Amino acid sequence: MSPEASSLTDSSAVRPRGHGLGLAAFALMLIVATAALPVLGVASEGRSDGTVIVEINEIVDDDLFVAAGEFSVDGSVNGDVFAAAGTIDISGSVDGSLNVTGGSIAIDGIVEGSARVFGGDTVVSGEITGDLMVFGGAVLIQDSAVINGDLVVYGGQVDVLGTIGGDINGSVGLMTIDGAVEGDVDLDVQTLTVTSQAGIDGSLDYVSRQEANIRQGADIGGDVDRVELSPWGTGDGLRAQLFSPLVRTLWLLAAGVVMIALAPRFAAAVGGNVRRPWIPALVGLGSMVLLPIIAILLMVSVIGIPVGVILLALFLISLYLSQVVVGQHLGALILPRSWKDGSRGFLLLSMTLGVILISAFRFVPLPFISTVVNLLVAIVGLGAMVLLVRQLRPGYTS
Repeated sequence: MSPEASSLTDSSAVRPRGHGLGLAAFALMLIVATAALPVLGVASEGRSDGTVIVEINEIVDDDLFVAAGEFSVDGSVNGDVFAAAGTIDISGSVDGSLNVTGGSIAIDGIVEGSARVFGGDTVVSGEITGDLMVFGGAVLIQDSAVINGDLVVYGGQVDVLGTIGGDINGSVGLMTIDGAVEGDVDLDVQTLTVTSQAGIDGSLDYVSRQEANIRQGADIGGDVDRVELSPWGTGDGLRAQLFSPLVRTLWLLAAGVVMIALAPRFAAAVGGNVRRPWIPALVGLGSMVLLPIIAILLMVSVIGIPVGVILLALFLISLYLSQVVVGQHLGALILPRSWKDGSRGFLLLSMTLGVILISAFRFVPLPFISTVVNLLVAIVGLGAMVLLVRQLRPGYTS
């Protein structure tokens, strides 16, 4: 028998054995899952469907975990709520904390604890007894809203028309304060407007390239202090120095050096995915929306908590490294073609030039430039890394 025929015979013999071993592994997992169900069943209540509604007269006397296309609470939940859905509406009452992620989120009911929101558009018109933490594109705190704790917000556009019982902290592109803030305001912001109807009992401290538009009639009880964005940081403390733009750029360069030194082929492949940026841009845009939702759905399932946590961690790491990935491609465009030999030296030089260029864009004194650059880099870089997962499959050819 020829060596080729012998190899084919061995390969065909291994495949059935491999399938059998895989089935045996899944059977063991199923046995463990079945044994764990009684324990998991008493921990909380879980609901999953296209549309999940807690009706007006319904009372849920436990923590509620939801995965759905649409989710609304019209009744009462006497516990914490964890939900992932495309559309979320909280018009009833939640006796515990609210933890949600979705495309469109509305909170017009009562949340007795704190609320943590990750969404595209968030509108709050109800009452939150604790703190509100929001990560999103657009955030609107309507004039009927009352947040008794702090507002911690990271978003593109934030409008505060209601009452904030504590402080406002965060990083925002466009911020408008038109309501009452009983604490201090401390923001990293590009454009800040304080209207004539606004009232801030404490101080206003902000880091920005431009002066805030504080209109006549605005009532600010404390000092107003603007710190202009600087590469060397925005303060004298250790925290300000460690998180200064120059040090953060150095961290990125260090991460890029480690990635290229340990996995140069990986770095070259993921950087090559950016050559046609519209493809990773589309993949990255979809991944930016879907990956956090999938991770939270896994964590909501309880059994999938470890996988969900790992997926969420990989998502955040990929977002951070997206600056290295896109920077490497930008640097390669700058360097002469004759230098492109795929060596570690070339990859390191192109990455260094590109990361420095991306960091420099953040200091362009034009509104929204930094936000647009950060968003584009994150989307394209994330898409390039997601595409690499498909390319790592055995037998893949570009």
